[in-house]
Order: sequence, then C-alpha cells, then structure tokens
Amino acid sequence: MERASGSFPAGGSSAQDHAPPMASPPRAVHAGGAAASSSASRIGEGLTSISEVLPELPLTLTSLCLHGNDISRLEGIVSLPCLTDLNLSSNCVTSLSGLPRLTALVSLNVASNRLADLAGLEALPQLTALNVSYNALVSMEGLTALTGPGCRLTRLDVRSNALAALTTLAPLAGTWSA
Repeated sequence: MERASGSFPAGGSSAQDHAPPMASPPRAVHAGGAAASSSASRIGEGLTSISEVLPELPLTLTSLCLHGNDISRLEGIVSLPCLTDLNLSSNCVTSLSGLPRLTALVSLNVASNRLADLAGLEALPQLTALNVSYNALVSMEGLTALTGPGCRLTRLDVRSNALAALTTLAPLAGTWSA
C-alpha cells in the first residue's frame, strides 16, 4: 500500500506546525473574568488520565493543553463542555470516543498518538482545525461526516499516516480531480 499524506489548506506548513505547542509553564491554570476565556496546560508531566487534572479545572475552561503525557483514553473529558481548543498531541490516545459531547470544540490536535480511525468526530459541528498527523490512520472514516454545507473545517493535517488515498477528502476540498 502506498503511503499518502497531506495537509490542507494548500500552501504547505510552517515549522511552527511541527513545534511543540507554546504554553505556560506546567500546572499553569489561567482564568480571566466572567467574560474571559480560561486555559490550562499540563505538558510532559507523565499524566496517564485526563481525570488526574479535572479537579483543578474550572467547568468553564475553554482551552486545554495536555501535550507530551501518557494519556490513552479520553474518559472524563465530557465534564469540560465549554472546551473550544484541545491539544492532546504526543500522548497514547487510541480512540476519540468521548468527544461527541464537546460540541463547542473548534480546534483539536491529536497528532502523534495511536489513532487507527476517526470515529467520534461526527458530532463536532464547530470544528474548524484538526491535526491528526503522525498516527496510524488507514481511513478517513469518521471525518466524512463533517462534510456538507454546514462543514466548518478549514484546516486539516493528515500527514504521516498510512492512508492509501486522500480521495475520500474530496468533499472537504470542494472539488477534487483524481
């Protein structure tokens, strides 16, 4: 099987796409006023579960970065319904189950995990940016449910997966020539 990879939109990617996320020091939790958003970062602390950080997080949290840990499952993530930005890159995630309840999610980074499929993305209507690079994807099933007139996805990174072809992404590109 020939490996296919790609990054949308056209125009390539910058070195910033490959760099670890810029974030506050570990264990940082920043909360603003009532109208302000809040964010939390726990980078490279060896966390094995999202549940380990939940007690210290406000229910109104909008941005969470858990890059570089040992998280394999998303249990407990549903208790953060206001999340708009979730970074779980460089973990051990094997499934996206649990995400469908995060209907406010706009940006999801699950690069460098152990994903074999994208089941769980179907109910994320607000999603505009998705990074699933450096996983074990062989199919884009799950992502195709985000196509159509209501699709808001504008940035997709699928490079370095075991995809045989990217033709299933044609509806996301608007037009496709094979």
